[in-house]
Amino acid sequence: MLGSRMLTNIADYLRSLGDTKLDEDRDEVLQVAREVLLDFGVQRATMSEIARRSSVSQATIYRWFDGKDQIVRLVMMREARALLAELQAVLDADAAPDEQLIEIAVVIALRIHEQPLLKRFLRTDPDLILPKVTLEAGAMLDMGSRFLAAHIDGLMRSGDVPEGNAAAIAELLTRAVHSLFLTPSTVIPLDDEVFVREVIGDVIRALLRLP
Repeated sequence: MLGSRMLTNIADYLRSLGDTKLDEDRDEVLQVAREVLLDFGVQRATMSEIARRSSVSQATIYRWFDGKDQIVRLVMMREARALLAELQAVLDADAAPDEQLIEIAVVIALRIHEQPLLKRFLRTDPDLILPKVTLEAGAMLDMGSRFLAAHIDGLMRSGDVPEGNAAAIAELLTRAVHSLFLTPSTVIPLDDEVFVREVIGDVIRALLRLP
């Protein structure tokens, strides 16, 4: 069943992140680091402030992590893990195949739009974050494209949608969501989930050549 394959693929992504899941003490430090990053942004956040708030010595934090750059990466990995877990929880394996794709795209678009850390970084640290989400975003976009392409290819193989270039369609969808994140000023009211779902549904059905 396609829905089951989608859930399996999401679970595989979660498992692929397993080597970054840390023990409870380190994870608590990352939760504190998230709060510090929200309060100060990347440049002004300090290891000493993370240590103070977490009640863990700075020396211990430096034993656990290579430095602030690694902490920022791991904090964002926790955010990605939470998003994938949410997708796994909300996806209905019995829904129509196109509805499953729409649900994935809607959840990702809305959560990225609402993501407090990304909003904070774009507001206070644009020089740091923009290269990572544009010029250096190839790996991120490739992961999203491959994830969607696998599902679209499954739809085509099962005859649920007309045959076509699954990889190209997946990349277009991924780049559309990526663009909404980079340029949130849009005629699409991203706070209106019903409208977002309708627009994304129209786009996906048009790309898949569905009625």
